[in-house]
Amino acid sequence: MRAGSWTHFEKKFEPQPAPSHDFLWEPWEVPKNADWRYWWTLVEGDNGRLYASPGYHFVNRLGYIQTRHGWKDELRDYLYD
Repeated sequence: MRAGSWTHFEKKFEPQPAPSHDFLWEPWEVPKNADWRYWWTLVEGDNGRLYASPGYHFVNRLGYIQTRHGWKDELRDYLYD
């Protein structure tokens, strides 16, 4: 499946600011009772590009993104540019 655009991601899910910087949350900043459907993981792909992937991931993780709108059956990654 082809990755969606960051512009589409921003409009559809509305990333929320992190406590200490832009919108990229460090693992220890994510609340323990956080609803995982509102969280995305910023990962580095095998091609060196960055992607927002739905849910929590640990491999190639750069941080987490919280969104105002949750994802349901989202399988698409979004290219972070």
